[in-house]
Amino acid sequence: MTNSLAEMIRVHRNHPSIVAWSLCNEPFFTASSTMTQMRALLTNEVALTHQLDPTRPAAIGGCQRPTDSTRIDLIGDIAGYNGDGATISTFQNPGIPCMVTEYGSVTATRPAVTIPVGGI
Repeated sequence: MTNSLAEMIRVHRNHPSIVAWSLCNEPFFTASSTMTQMRALLTNEVALTHQLDPTRPAAIGGCQRPTDSTRIDLIGDIAGYNGDGATISTFQNPGIPCMVTEYGSVTATRPAVTIPVGGI
């Protein structure tokens, strides 16, 4: 994993559209028995990201759970939360800069488009 991260940063670090490096998505799906190792891996990846590109923050995507003292969103510089505004406000840690990493409406309608409940 570390080799892939280093390669990604080295190849793409000069792209002006890169504003942050996202290191994962939804790490809370990790098995309870390996949560400690996953947290250690992310901590090491954040450190490597800072070493390889000190100009951009490291983000942990989809880190909305858990919400207790073992919060995953405490590991990176930016927390990425998935969901709509109501969901994000439920999980958001006010002490950490955040971004929306996935967004989905809780309804079947979108601006200028109506999708029948049950799909197309």
